[in-house]
Amino acid sequence: MRKGSMRFLALASLALLAMSTSASSATILVFGQSNTSTDIVTATNAGGLTTFSSGPGIPAAPITVGVTNIGGVTPPPGTTLPETFSFTSTAPVTGSAGNFSQGGFNGTFSFGTQVVGSVTGGILDTTSGPNGATGSFQATNVTFTTLGPAILAQLGIPGIVPGLGGTLSFSLVLTSVPTSLNFTAQNSGLVTANVIPEPASLVMASLSVVAGLGCFGVRRFKASRA
Repeated sequence: MRKGSMRFLALASLALLAMSTSASSATILVFGQSNTSTDIVTATNAGGLTTFSSGPGIPAAPITVGVTNIGGVTPPPGTTLPETFSFTSTAPVTGSAGNFSQGGFNGTFSFGTQVVGSVTGGILDTTSGPNGATGSFQATNVTFTTLGPAILAQLGIPGIVPGLGGTLSFSLVLTSVPTSLNFTAQNSGLVTANVIPEPASLVMASLSVVAGLGCFGVRRFKASRA
């Protein structure tokens, strides 16, 4: 095989590989607690490790959240889902009382039957200041086991993709000022999915790249023979 042809095939292969592994982040859920007077989330520390869960304690219990975006679409006003989650840390706490950070949180979450998945390596932070105590929970390593049909349709996915990942982000307003590493809070948040382009679009785009590289190779070959 000519050296020029081998170079062309190598370039084409690299282009296809890059395109096949590309993904974009898509919003699949935006929510906030709809009953802020009674529903809470809880952080409970024991032996240096923390369990962060929905409901007033351990085990986790469902609480109601209002949904303002699902699968990139605004649902009818008043749309709610039951939120349930429980994450337990594997890393020690840094800081103390109202200002602490803890990582390594692993566990599962669900928003009804629409969004179900697991988290590894989540991070929980709290900050106390003159305007009260706030916090956050961030997880960039999320694996979904279930996404509802409406969400899949909006994302252009025919069915659940094994291993589909994403992110989970909670904002917290603490309802009890943490004098220890335990607290209660209200939560709102965002869930995203890493969406891979559908096969048909991927093939068409790949063919365009290969055709372009082919034309480039032909011109180079003709120029070398001139």
